[in-house]
Amino acid sequence: MVKCLPMALAILYGSAAATLLVDRQGQESLAQPLTSIAPVLGEWKATQDATLSPEVISALDASSYLFRIYERNRRKASLFVAHYAKQRPGQNIHSPKNCMPGVGWEIQSAETVQVPVMDRSVDINLVRIEKGSQRLLVLYWYQSKRRTVANEYLGKMFMIWDAAVGRSGGDSLVRITCDDSPDGKRGAVALASAVVLQMQRCLGGGAQRAAF
Repeated sequence: MVKCLPMALAILYGSAAATLLVDRQGQESLAQPLTSIAPVLGEWKATQDATLSPEVISALDASSYLFRIYERNRRKASLFVAHYAKQRPGQNIHSPKNCMPGVGWEIQSAETVQVPVMDRSVDINLVRIEKGSQRLLVLYWYQSKRRTVANEYLGKMFMIWDAAVGRSGGDSLVRITCDDSPDGKRGAVALASAVVLQMQRCLGGGAQRAAF
């Protein structure tokens, strides 16, 4: 037990230092509002911008959000974006994997897929969920001015690194939900590809990658 004490202290002090660093980060406001995301993205056309309830907005605690419905070939997909100008210690972006079971959805499978974005590709999460007879696909990722990542823990590491090197903080959760079908998946991946580029414009970033 004595041998474990230095390691425990290192973790404790490391966490405390990380919290102090992140707390001192500056905010990273959007270069363009989320509502400026194009209403027509390839074959997808926006049909509605929805408003969340005050209770959900309070729990979300985001700097800004967008909840928009797109339609393609009579199939619908919802786009949800929550932007945090600064992530404070104890205020983490909610992972859909944690939120969905809390409202009755069962996760059937989860994987990481590559989405083409111009001359490169980015990793995003693809989760199949089920509630009774309803089956949906959820694609989501985390996007900041500097990078796009699928893994929320990797995103937290980047947040601490940015704080350590004096960069301002800011991150967004981007989520697309559609019907669980082969055509639904193809359409959602195409929509995700377009949204990554739209988010880069909103965030004020160039070509992004998961790198320090």
